[in-house]
Amino acid sequence: MTICVSLREAISNANAEADTTQGDCAPGTGNDTIVFNLSGTIALASGLPSVQHTLEIDGTGQTITIDGGGANSVLLNSSGALTLNNLTIANGETTGNGGGIFNAGPLTVTNSTFLGNSAAAGGAIFNSGSGTLAVTNCTFSGNSGAGGGAIHSDHGGTVTSSTFSNNSAGVSGAGAAILANNTTVEVTNSILSNSTGLNCGVQSGGVIGNGGYNISDDTSCGFGSSLGANGDTIGDDVNPLPATGGLQNNGGPTDTIALQPNSPAVNAVPIADCPPTDQRGDPRPDPGDMSNACDIGAFESIDALGTPTASATPTVTATSTGTAAASPTATPTATATVTSTATATAT
Repeated sequence: MTICVSLREAISNANAEADTTQGDCAPGTGNDTIVFNLSGTIALASGLPSVQHTLEIDGTGQTITIDGGGANSVLLNSSGALTLNNLTIANGETTGNGGGIFNAGPLTVTNSTFLGNSAAAGGAIFNSGSGTLAVTNCTFSGNSGAGGGAIHSDHGGTVTSSTFSNNSAGVSGAGAAILANNTTVEVTNSILSNSTGLNCGVQSGGVIGNGGYNISDDTSCGFGSSLGANGDTIGDDVNPLPATGGLQNNGGPTDTIALQPNSPAVNAVPIADCPPTDQRGDPRPDPGDMSNACDIGAFESIDALGTPTASATPTVTATSTGTAAASPTATPTATATVTSTATATAT
């Protein structure tokens, strides 16, 4: 295994399908996975290289934040197939589209948090007309955009078991969480609330699809009204009663937004429609819960969870070898390790 000095080097090698770093980073193959051997914040001095091939960036086992510093877009997928897992994408900013991610290819995001990103459209994610989008078990908080505060899509997409809170829309006042432009974005088992502006927005015949078991605290999404598995009313104009602490460390590698015990989102999804885990990797339903149902959103309530504590900025923790990789900036950063994936072999 070859350790890369930076995430930038690892992406560059994956793009080149070769070694561009004179031997200090594994050569890419065109189908690569980047993992991390330290926790920490990767502070970007400029945007990362555009993804050109099949690439997964996986923060599993660590606490990884990729931070745009309020001056850079974080990730660009121009022609590759990009998968993100267990990451926090924070403080990406651009006067163009896609403060957190600009996507023009297949994009899959799981178990991740988007925090404080901003752009003209798609503060967290802009899915262009040539992109495809699948978001599962993710939290979007504090993102902003004139069109699509969190997500703007020009080409479909699915959003499943995710939580949107405190996102904001610009001039139109619509689509603070999700905006669908001339396309359909299907939303399932998700919470949209506390927006500045309306949660959902559509343009040019766009549609916010209702995949079921959603809660919006306004009527902009067109979810209608129904009963959850717990017998509570869900759908439009329902307060999901998020925990008063908002986004914080509730366990797991990324921050999440918990639910109050009396939230209508708790035990609202029948077990047949439950994903296997929540954003933190905890099982759904809660093993101690006899209701045979799970929660709406990215967070699964667990009776024995205890009181969440406010999260601090992640810091780099050395591995058992006692060595830490060099940083491309003056701040400590996590170390990326690229492993090549052949077509028929495991990564």
